[in-house]
Amino acid sequence: MKLFSKAIGIIFQGEGVICVRNIRDGATDGFMSLPGGTKKDHETINETLVREFTEEVGVVPDEYKQVHCSRVLHRNERKIIIRHFFLINSYTGEINQYGCARDTTSPEIIPFGDLLLKRVELNQAHAEGLNKSVLEKARLDAEFTFFMSSWLESIHDQQAVH
Repeated sequence: MKLFSKAIGIIFQGEGVICVRNIRDGATDGFMSLPGGTKKDHETINETLVREFTEEVGVVPDEYKQVHCSRVLHRNERKIIIRHFFLINSYTGEINQYGCARDTTSPEIIPFGDLLLKRVELNQAHAEGLNKSVLEKARLDAEFTFFMSSWLESIHDQQAVH
């Protein structure tokens, strides 16, 4: 089994969170996600967070902390992905409204209440005509988003209290 680590960042904007859409990888074009990506061999997970946010969002995280870590096993692909979630409290630069990375669109602010709905709608729209493994991934992705939307809202509420 191969082991991969991903850094995923959370930036709250009002009552929403910054998301990007995947493009140019075929099977998951249009799927929405929190910005982030896979750690390179020479990087620490913190360096991955900074690199990915610079690429996808156009900002450099200054103050951040890891708030969650989860492990995902992909049996068919024989890999384990460890997802490190970071809450970004401050950053340098402006969020790039035109997109930066080759594989994502420009960042969007998605309200918590709309996060699940938008993700499921996009997944359904882009899953038509795709093979069974991609359809399964879209279904699992929607379930993950349901968990994430509730979890993000609770973290946002905790931040507001402090």
